[in-house]
Amino acid sequence: MMLTLPTTCSTREAAKRLNVALSTVQVWVETGALEAWKTPGGHRRVTVESVDRLLSKGMTANQQRSSVPVTAPSSTPHPLRVLVVEDEDAVRSIYEAVIESWELPISLGLSNNGYDALLRVGNEIPDLIITDLNMPEMDGFKMIQALRNFKATAAIQIVVVTGLSDADIADEGGLPDGVQLLQKPIDFNLLKTVALDALSRLESTQKST
Repeated sequence: MMLTLPTTCSTREAAKRLNVALSTVQVWVETGALEAWKTPGGHRRVTVESVDRLLSKGMTANQQRSSVPVTAPSSTPHPLRVLVVEDEDAVRSIYEAVIESWELPISLGLSNNGYDALLRVGNEIPDLIITDLNMPEMDGFKMIQALRNFKATAAIQIVVVTGLSDADIADEGGLPDGVQLLQKPIDFNLLKTVALDALSRLESTQKST
């Protein structure tokens, strides 16, 4: 008699296989990074195929938490968590070099498409996402919609930097309210102002807690 492997697993089993926290798997499920559905009893079942897909990509907890830390001054208990989502290697390198040159208390993460970004968000929710729109595997439109549809990530500040025209963006369904749109070439002075404003809000929040 042949035994068949299960096609689904629980969120707890998925977390164990992926070596991440249960809460991380829950975020990945809600944002669509992991395929899952609810049973009639209200339990989440995750497809083994989607878990294996992450494992094949080497999506371990340590890799997903990798970032470029910038030492924060003592007055800032937690640095501003910024995630840049851009598929071109050269442009990501420019983002990294320029943001580091600001010498602000920023912890920088880099992703090359929306799918990878959702995985990173599952491990640590950023304060600010700077993203392109045209990207392989999962574009910025789908990523932003997934983030806005999930309560835990709906309030993330998002800045889109794109070469698409307003008409092109409208043809794709537009962007949700609250998403700031900047046109390429990248205006790093404006992005620095955005980061400073986000830092100011973060520090105010930290002082009030």
